[in-house]
Amino acid sequence: MSRVVIVLIVFLAIARAMELGVGFSLSFDYGTASVAYPNKTVVSVIRVDSDEGYTTMMRDQTWTRPQDEGMFYTPNIWKPPSFLDQVRHLEVHQICVRPPNSALHDMLDQLKTAVVTHTSADVDIAQIVFPLKPSASLRTALEHSTRALNIRELSNMHWATIIAAYYLSDLRDGGCDRENVLLTVDYSRAGIIATLAGECHGMTWPQRTFFDLNPVIAGTNITDTERIVTLLKTLISQPITDWDGENLHGLDKIVLMGELGNTPELRTMLTQTLDAGPFGGVLEDKLVHQESPNDPLFVASAGAAMGSMLSRQPT
Repeated sequence: MSRVVIVLIVFLAIARAMELGVGFSLSFDYGTASVAYPNKTVVSVIRVDSDEGYTTMMRDQTWTRPQDEGMFYTPNIWKPPSFLDQVRHLEVHQICVRPPNSALHDMLDQLKTAVVTHTSADVDIAQIVFPLKPSASLRTALEHSTRALNIRELSNMHWATIIAAYYLSDLRDGGCDRENVLLTVDYSRAGIIATLAGECHGMTWPQRTFFDLNPVIAGTNITDTERIVTLLKTLISQPITDWDGENLHGLDKIVLMGELGNTPELRTMLTQTLDAGPFGGVLEDKLVHQESPNDPLFVASAGAAMGSMLSRQPT
């Protein structure tokens, strides 16, 4: 009997090691899906534009910024799960006791269907991220929707800024000499989200965020670039703190996110922001190199997929 148990454990570990990771990023007016394979290859699968119900739902949420509740640190999501955690992943989902949020359910259903079609494999686990830290009601709605779709949702506490920065961090070294100041800018048709964070060896702790879901000049469809530049200047002008509570000054990295993250319009606004201070003419030096599959549109779902895949590896 003991040999049978050992063989079963080894088989489970091997099967887990071969499993892929799935990441969904739920933005304000679209969702993206990426898949990560055990060799750490990541593939961008699909972008799904929202319907009116989804857009309204996302805009009506109460989103928590890091300054609203103090420092928001990331756990070490590279740490492999214990064997018991892996066994729990095999548990059958409980039947959803309440109907899922239809707008959220439809978005997740489309993302899951695209991944199943792309991989020819079922999606039983996914890591799902939101633009900012979601409210308790949205987390509950997500739980019901994922159960209805038979998806075990890994974590919705990692919002898109953390996941994107983590995926793009240079993790080849065992540590870092000093903590960096990181700016992430998520720009889309829905608006802009900018976050200033401390970052060191993949650990990211956002400390200040602003988001503007109507960044246009009143009565027009023209982006109010002057207002956005002013908000960005204010965001980066104040120091943030390191792990020891000491002030961090300057700006070391910029990560671009969102469907409009690669546009000249955003680069112009960032150039105007930096040229007004001590960083004039250094935008290209600060930008983190991003290309497929971690281009601005998919970088959040790519990071979520990688986190999902790594969580399924055996200890």
